[in-house]
Amino acid sequence: MISRQRILIIDDDPHITRILQVILEEAGFETIGATDGKDGLEKVFAQRPDLVLLDIRMPVMDGNIFRQRLREMTKTIPIILVTALTDPDSKAQNLEGGADDYITKPFERRELIARVRAVLRRNATLVSAPRAFYKDAQLRIDFPGYQIWVDSHAIELTPKEWRVLAFAIFKPNARAATVLNRMCLSH
Repeated sequence: MISRQRILIIDDDPHITRILQVILEEAGFETIGATDGKDGLEKVFAQRPDLVLLDIRMPVMDGNIFRQRLREMTKTIPIILVTALTDPDSKAQNLEGGADDYITKPFERRELIARVRAVLRRNATLVSAPRAFYKDAQLRIDFPGYQIWVDSHAIELTPKEWRVLAFAIFKPNARAATVLNRMCLSH
């Protein structure tokens, strides 16, 4: 059986989320809904989506903070913003900040599906390249796959632990390395 590509929809408006789910499921995708960025980050780790559709204005954690945090951890999950913000500065800021595409509300069904498919195609080309691994004598990390092994033992990390790990690997310094070591040894 061929698995369907999974789309995470993060929007605080349940009506918009449901519309997006119906459109995407009719187009052959599997969907997951989240009500804000915090809920969305948890679902990224639990469900491992192939793409995120993201609103910007939301309570608890808005789309900008979600986008920044996801990009700190991985660049392999594409983000398409679906938002009512139409000003060119907002579009440019978000695209430069890590979003892969930008769709304004109200959106047209065919354009939404076409953009989702186009971003997934581009991403498939990038992901088929060698995976982003970190490896040393005791530690092996598969960032796109959200997997980590210490001395060949797989361990589970919380979203906060993944952020610390990504920080320690991509912005190395003595303090971050110490935190990483303690975190891995505690599991």
